Amino acid sequence: MGHVLIIIDWFLYILFTINVLYLLVHSLASCKFSLPKTDKATKHKRFAILIPAYKEDAVIHECVHSCLQQDYPVDHFETIVISDRMQPETNASLAALPIRLVEVHFEKSTKSKSLNVGMAAIGDDFDIALVLDADNVIPSDYLSDINDLFANPDVEAVQTHRIAKNMNNDMALLDAVSEEINNTIFRLGHAKARFVRCTYRFRYGIPLRSFSRYDVEY
Repeated sequence: MGHVLIIIDWFLYILFTINVLYLLVHSLASCKFSLPKTDKATKHKRFAILIPAYKEDAVIHECVHSCLQQDYPVDHFETIVISDRMQPETNASLAALPIRLVEVHFEKSTKSKSLNVGMAAIGDDFDIALVLDADNVIPSDYLSDINDLFANPDVEAVQTHRIAKNMNNDMALLDAVSEEINNTIFRLGHAKARFVRCTYRFRYGIPLRSFSRYDVEY
C-alpha cells in the first residue's frame, strides 16, 4: 500500500510540475522577446465587422457606435449585427443606423450559427472578417491597425488585446486582473514563443469554413 501511495504522490508531483513549468515558460516569454514590427499598409482592405448578439440589448449600441466612428474609409468596411432574440425596439433602433441588421431565430442559439448566417448574408465582397463580441468597444484607429497587420502576406489571423472597460468595484477589478493574466500568458506569451498564431480577425473565408464545424456557444 505504501508503494502505491508513493507512485500516486510522484504522479501528481510530475503532473503539477509540468503545469507550473508551462505557465512559467510562457510568462517569461511574454516579457523577454519582442514581436516583429509591422509596416504601414499602402492599400485599404475591405472589412466585414461581424457582431453576433444574443439578448445583448443593454450593450449593443455602444459597440455599434464605436464601429461607426472608425478613422477608416467608410466605403471599405461594413458593420453587420446578427440579432438573436433581441427586443423589437432594439432591432428598430439598430436598423436606423448605417449598418446591416440580420435577424436570426434558432431553436438552440450558438455564436457559430449566427456567424455563418451573417457571412452568408453579406457574400464575398470583403477581404477580412472581423468578429466582435456585442460588449466590445474598439478605438477609432482599430481598423487601421488591423489593416497594417494584414499588409504582411504571411498573416492570416490576428487576435487583439481586450482590456476591461472599468475597475470601479472589487468584482470589476478582479475581472480586469484575470483578463490581463490571460492576455499575458495565453496570448502574448504564446505568440512570442511562436506556440500559437491566434484567432478572431480572419482573412475572409476562413471562419466560414472553420465555424461550420463547431457550435461555439455565446
